[in-house]
Amino acid sequence: MDRIYTLTNHNLEEIQIDAQFYTAEIKEYIEERKITPMVTAPHEHAQNGAAEATVKIFKEGIMKQLHSANLPMAWWGDSAHNFNDCRILGPCPAKPEISIAEAWDGTRVDIRETPMFPFGSRIKAHIPLALQNFGTGRCRDAIYIGRAVNHKGSITLRHLDTMKPVVRYSFKVLSQGEADISNRATSLEIELGDDGELPELHYNHLTGVALTRPVAKVLQQDGSRYRAAASTQLNKQQQHYFERVGKHFVDASTGIAYKIVGIDFQVLDKGAKSKIARTPLYKHYDTGLHDFPPRDEGDYEWMPCAEL
Repeated sequence: MDRIYTLTNHNLEEIQIDAQFYTAEIKEYIEERKITPMVTAPHEHAQNGAAEATVKIFKEGIMKQLHSANLPMAWWGDSAHNFNDCRILGPCPAKPEISIAEAWDGTRVDIRETPMFPFGSRIKAHIPLALQNFGTGRCRDAIYIGRAVNHKGSITLRHLDTMKPVVRYSFKVLSQGEADISNRATSLEIELGDDGELPELHYNHLTGVALTRPVAKVLQQDGSRYRAAASTQLNKQQQHYFERVGKHFVDASTGIAYKIVGIDFQVLDKGAKSKIARTPLYKHYDTGLHDFPPRDEGDYEWMPCAEL
């Protein structure tokens, strides 16, 4: 924290810290830097009320972002960074006419140069023309995770296939969070260049997501229940099943393409106790109906791993 203050030409003058963290090393550093310590009494959280309130604000804000975007806890870090970035653009308590960021280091954000969207917006990230070939297509599925600081007109995304963060200048917004789709633009095309028109969007009222593929008409909701399988629950001969998670396969009898997202065990079969509770099953979905892994369990299918 002291280094961050120093880099922005600020001096850290005092710090409030819990007694359990006030170690000899911390005490020596604080004395050397001439920082005034304010050590709270044990179990007296009220003495550190401002920090506790800030933690609560962050936790609730991050959870709301994840809930609105229908994303799991694995996206907590990205959500935290985006939440903080949005928070510092709000008014400064000491000087409401400017933002927290501007009061800190003079930074002023212009959304005409730095696009901003709701965290978790589904994005089609355009592949640069020089990198396109018959195997890559024109776009890749991605999730919006924040502004691209110092990159005019760009946003920061995380590719769903590699889970790597990238900065993109050319992209298409498919849906912006889980808000009422009637009150927002579900398709926003930005800097398409030579990519031309993209497919028509279809809104799935069950998931709240606009897709480029037709929406499934019938969902499989028959009372069956599944639980995720851990590697320790599969024997040595079955460990290679995990190598296929994240990969695609085609049903030779129907020609339908699927993507495997995990390995599960069946707990209930149509409401009754499963007779194959110890059989590992591939959890997969129809990629012709869903561009992204669906959130509704009824959109998934399961098959014994040994049969693939």
